[in-house]
Amino acid sequence: MLEETTPELVSVCTPDHTHAAVLNRILDCDSVKGILAEKPLALDLTDAESVVQRAHDRGVVLAVNYTRRYTSGHIAVRQRIASGEIGEIQSVSGRYTKGVLHNGTHWIDLARWLVGEVISVRAYSKAQRERDMDLDVHFRFDNGVTGSLLVCEAEAFSIFEMDIVGTSGRIFLYDSGHRAQRWEARDSLRYSGYRSLVSVEDDESDMRDSTLNAVRDLAACVANAGRPRCDGTDAVAALRIGAIALQSAVEEREISSGMRA
Repeated sequence: MLEETTPELVSVCTPDHTHAAVLNRILDCDSVKGILAEKPLALDLTDAESVVQRAHDRGVVLAVNYTRRYTSGHIAVRQRIASGEIGEIQSVSGRYTKGVLHNGTHWIDLARWLVGEVISVRAYSKAQRERDMDLDVHFRFDNGVTGSLLVCEAEAFSIFEMDIVGTSGRIFLYDSGHRAQRWEARDSLRYSGYRSLVSVEDDESDMRDSTLNAVRDLAACVANAGRPRCDGTDAVAALRIGAIALQSAVEEREISSGMRA
């Protein structure tokens, strides 16, 4: 395909373990100006960093399809948080399946985008074996927020949730992010002198066109020398935190990410 059609834009949606090799092959093709890669960018951090550097050196726009960055509902959630609508973030928590480097990096990327930069990680393996991908993970963010991500059995059901609790409200993303529930802190109707969280909105977060939006964003970035909503450096950061989580579970200790906002 690369030799016969000389495409300008290429989408990489092959199995995780092939991403690095496929991306490097695409970067050998002179016609390519933009790539939309599925997550994770690679399974090895060094491979991912090398791909990002090669894309940069060649002037190729590299976008990574962490889908929730490309949906209007999640963009609105980010704007609500940034505007202070739920107050200062107190904590973030969630649940996921299918491994810390696969679906786990989706959650990590979303947390970095909505909450802040992760500065340290402590992870626990349920299987208690080296390189197990199903981890419970605790995070510290650069703004003082703490977070937790709990793994569930993929054979039982699929789940992806994020619960962000602030000082004056709460946003709960559930149903794999297809729904967003918003709460406000109000004077309690049951207990005088207390405040409680009241659900005020529960809407579809409009994820249907996320891939279309990602492709449009990539095309616009190629045309105008822009930066994608989620680029290679974002994907490397999520992968680095996932790799640190794996290391933390093996070494049974908290590990600094070495990253700051």
